[in-house]
Amino acid sequence: MTTDLIRTVLLVLFPVLLTGCFDYDPFGFAHKNLPGEYSLERTEFDTFYLHKSDTEFFEFQMKTPLGGTVNELGWDDKQMLVSVNNYSKTFRWYVIDLKTDSIRGPILPIDSVKYPELKAIKVYPANKVWECWW
Repeated sequence: MTTDLIRTVLLVLFPVLLTGCFDYDPFGFAHKNLPGEYSLERTEFDTFYLHKSDTEFFEFQMKTPLGGTVNELGWDDKQMLVSVNNYSKTFRWYVIDLKTDSIRGPILPIDSVKYPELKAIKVYPANKVWECWW
C-alpha cells in the first residue's frame, strides 16, 4: 500500500518538477496574448519578450521575432510598434504588420515623419501593458 502511494505521488510530481527544469509555463501565467497572434512574455527578472503565438515550444523559448527585450509597445488594428533593447543598451523601434507578420526596422523616431500612421499609435511601457492588458 505504501509503495503504491509513493509511486502515485512520484507519477504526479515528476511532470511538474520536469516542467520546472525547462522553465516551462504550463498554465500560461507568464504570457499575455496580444493582437495578431503575438504574446508578451514576462520573465522572473521582470523583462519582457515578444513572441509569435504559433511557434513550437523550443523555438518559442529560444527565438523572438525581434531578438531582444521589449521596452515599450503599442498597436492599432493593422500594426504593432515595439521598442526593443537588442542587448546593446540602445533601444530600437520596429513596426510589425499584424496581417502579414512582416517587420520594418529598426526605424528612428524621426522616421515617424515618413510614416504618419505611426503617430496615432499610443505606446506604453511593457510593464504597464502587462498590468492592464488581459
